[in-house]
Formats: sequence, structure tokens, C-alpha cells
Amino acid sequence: MGCSISSGPTQKPGIFISNVKPHSLSAEVGLEVGDQIVEVNGVDFSNVDHKEAVKVLKSSPTLTITVITGAGKELFMTEEERQREEYRREMERQELMRQKRLALETNKILKEQQEKERLRKMEIAQKAAEEEERYRKEIEQIRAEEEKFKKQWEEDWGHKEPVKSPKTVVADVHPPPRPKPRSVNGAALNPPAADDMIGKDLIENQQGFQKYVEDFDPYTMFSPDQIMGKDVRLLRIKKEGSLDLAVEGGINSPVGKIVVSAVYEGGAADKHGGIVKGDEIMAVNGKILLDVKLDEAQATLAKAWNMGGDWIDLVISVSPPKEYEDELSKNKHRRNIP
Repeated sequence: MGCSISSGPTQKPGIFISNVKPHSLSAEVGLEVGDQIVEVNGVDFSNVDHKEAVKVLKSSPTLTITVITGAGKELFMTEEERQREEYRREMERQELMRQKRLALETNKILKEQQEKERLRKMEIAQKAAEEEERYRKEIEQIRAEEEKFKKQWEEDWGHKEPVKSPKTVVADVHPPPRPKPRSVNGAALNPPAADDMIGKDLIENQQGFQKYVEDFDPYTMFSPDQIMGKDVRLLRIKKEGSLDLAVEGGINSPVGKIVVSAVYEGGAADKHGGIVKGDEIMAVNGKILLDVKLDEAQATLAKAWNMGGDWIDLVISVSPPKEYEDELSKNKHRRNIP
């Protein structure tokens, strides 16, 4: 057979292969030193002694052997082999410990990252909630202001005649405004009688009234390009009764600007006397109207008139009615507007 067997010590009983001859049948079938024989031809070798085991192995020309590979390998090692095996096992133990430490450190880092991510998400959620609350309060404040303005509007204007459509030429359906004395670029338009001027100047001086604010500097509000070639003036109109001033045009209209279409007799604008049909309204209470549509300009005028204060400030560009009408007619003809 080409191998030798030995009994194991008390602490490791059993029959073990103690030697295998090179190139023998045992070597060819893969038996190695240290293999434990547990069964031969159906005979259990777990409790047999060495003598009986040898007898069974020699009693038959054909053997069926069941072994546990390497079960007793350490029983037949040399001192050098034993040291190498102990060294190998120590290296394996150290490697295992190193891998455990690495796993613990990795797990710790992962937990720290997860905690940071959890805190970051909480912070984002808190900021989102704060932003949502801030937005909600702003919306509530805007709605409250809208309701307040609507209520004040209803109180002041609810009983009055509805505002005419922006497309209606108000001058055609209302009595024309009274002609107002005015000086444009040094030329007088419809100059009043001398006696009327003296009486009116006396009343104005007694009340401290000025048709135009004398110290107004248009360059503080507009660029040179915006006022080039224009006679720009600031009017301060007393809030008494209704403004009774109609406008039309707008940035998207043929005129391209907000102009006065009518000044109704008896209204605050008419009483003031400083604004007539054809004047361009450039600003209302400091809000510039050069690039706005008609509905926005009308809303701005209404709001300025109905809000607090005793006066409304209008910055106008003086334009004689004839020039305004010629310009409107010319633009309509150029753009084929009926």
C-alpha cells in the first residue's frame, strides 16, 4: 500500500497516516501524512487500536478507505514545521484582527457620515419650514394690504360712476375742459385778461399757491435722454373732491406714453389749472410712468389720490393740445389704426 499508520495520543485518539512513500499507491490516491482513517471496508476506525487497524488493512486486497484530510497533521510535524505552522497561524490571527479593526473603523466612519447627513437633512427641513412660514406671512400681509386698499377704494369710489374703458375717447363723451392759461417755452396759450390775472395772482399769493414747483430739478428723477427737448414741470395738486383727470396711451399704444385725454370741469385738476389735455404724465408721487401700460398708470393715479396726504405730486411734460392731437393722428395713420 505504501503508507504507515500510528495511533493518536490520549488527547487525540484515532488511527492516523504517519508516513507515505513517494510514488506509492497511497501517494497516487492522495493520502497524506496526518490524514485520519475513520473507516476501512465498512469497519469503523474510531475505536480500534493500532494492531487491529493493521490487521484490517492487510486482510483484503481491495480497500475502501474514508479519511479526514489533515486531521492529525500537527502530530507528525518536525519542530521546524511546527514553528512555521505556528507563525502562519499567528499571521492569520493578526490579519484577522487587523481586518476586524478596519471594519470597526469603517463602521464608525459610516455612522458618523450617516449622523452628519441626518443633521444636514434636519437643517434643510428646518430652513424650508422657516422659509415657508416667512412666505405665508408675506402673502397674508399682501392680502391684508389688498383688502385694506379695496375697502378704502370702495368707501371713496364705490358710489361713483364706473371708470370708462381705456379705449374710450373721454373727450368725446364729456364736456370739453375749460381752456387754461399756460406758458409753453415762453409762448402764452389762451392768455387771460389782465384784470383776471391780477385777481388770480392775488389769491394765489395769499394762499401760498404755486401752479408749478419752482425749485424742481427734473435731473434728480430722469436721465438726460428721458427729458431731452421736454418742458418738464412738477405740479402739486390739492386733494379736494375728485381728481377728475382722464388719461390714455401707454408704452404699448401708438402714442407710446401716458398722456392726458381730458380734464373735467370742477375737478381738482381743473381747479389747479396747471395741466391740460395733451400733457404727458411722467411720474406720480415719485413713481416714474415712462415705461408702463395704461391700466398700470390709471391704478397708480387712483392709489396716489386715495392714499393719505393732502397733496398729489405730478411730474408732467408740457405738450400743447394741438401738438398732442397731431402726434396721435400721425401715429394712428402710420400704424393703420382706425
